[in-house]
Amino acid sequence: MSCDYIQGYYYSKPLDPEDYRKKLTETTKVNLAQRRRKRKKPLVIVIDDEEINRESIRVTIEDHFQVLTASGGKEGLELLKRHISDVSLVVTDIAMPELDGFELLEIMNKSVMLYKIPVLVITSFGDIENVAKALEMGAIDVINKPIEPKILRQRIYNIMQLTQGAI
Repeated sequence: MSCDYIQGYYYSKPLDPEDYRKKLTETTKVNLAQRRRKRKKPLVIVIDDEEINRESIRVTIEDHFQVLTASGGKEGLELLKRHISDVSLVVTDIAMPELDGFELLEIMNKSVMLYKIPVLVITSFGDIENVAKALEMGAIDVINKPIEPKILRQRIYNIMQLTQGAI
């Protein structure tokens, strides 16, 4: 394609139909490839003091989500602060040393930057009081241990659909 100059204006010569089809096809392929590269998996931070729980959750969801793990509430909070703009969901245990799941929820609720991030609580204490407390503190859902992988995947997918639209 070449340009001509007439009275201070540039104009392009018309393309023949075959050249136009080629350019359109090339542009479309490039745009689709760029969009695929830009579309990242949603980031999920998994916080649990038991390594086996962290790993089982990571393995269960890593095909559809980017996963970072933390071995406790303090480490999880640091990950949250470091990746604040990318975090789509936090999955946390309640019972952990140093900073437990309830304390983490409290800190997140007080933070202007963190309170909008949805939290899924996992717990061995499936009693009504702990479940109700987690939900009252802003958890979007609670799952009892042992965790069924298929249920966990679907609940996380549902939370993502509710909070972020299509994933």
